[in-house]
Amino acid sequence: MYDTVILLDPIPCPTCGTPIDRVQANQFENDLSFLKIGDLVSSRPLSGVFTEVLFCEDCEEADRSDWVNNRVYLVVYNSILVGVYADLKVAQEKYESFDELSLLQSYIILYGRMRNWEERFWTQYSRLESYHDYLSLSAEERQAKRVGPPYMFGSILEILDMDIVDALTCLLKRVEGDKAESAKNKEEESEREYGKELAHLMKYYLKPPSIYSERAIQKLRNRAE
Repeated sequence: MYDTVILLDPIPCPTCGTPIDRVQANQFENDLSFLKIGDLVSSRPLSGVFTEVLFCEDCEEADRSDWVNNRVYLVVYNSILVGVYADLKVAQEKYESFDELSLLQSYIILYGRMRNWEERFWTQYSRLESYHDYLSLSAEERQAKRVGPPYMFGSILEILDMDIVDALTCLLKRVEGDKAESAKNKEEESEREYGKELAHLMKYYLKPPSIYSERAIQKLRNRAE
């Protein structure tokens, strides 16, 4: 068992030069999770530079054996993956330069991803619930609902005349569309808004432990203003 780290910036294989866009990690939860920079990698406190093998499928298919000596270095700070590097020295410098403010900025991104996921989940849940309610009606009740104001099924009107398979396929495609649109919107939304929300949340609701010093929180709030 292992986890997979997705690399938005692929690392070239030192042996053949093939861009590698994912790394198998064996030192975290090992529950087949897909991770990327900014994600929590462990439910337990974890910090440091972790060494993994940089697997190259092209080298393996070409029957090259020297790729097994290639390494990649994962930088984790307080259980958050903050970087993936091919150079150990660069990875160590990244870890040593990471501070409380950098950690808070990582939480800003993580909080935004969580909010984004919840928004998409509940939107899709609402659509499926409406479709289930529609299918539970008798033919007469369906017709009565269709001729009245479409408020009850307004979000799924276009699938009501489809068969079940086509309707569910349409809903799944809408999930992908929501995901793309949501990602676009989040890129356009400034990090300052996340900063304001998170600083407020941590200070007034989460009662942050001493690691989140008042000075670090104030710096974040100043940056958000």
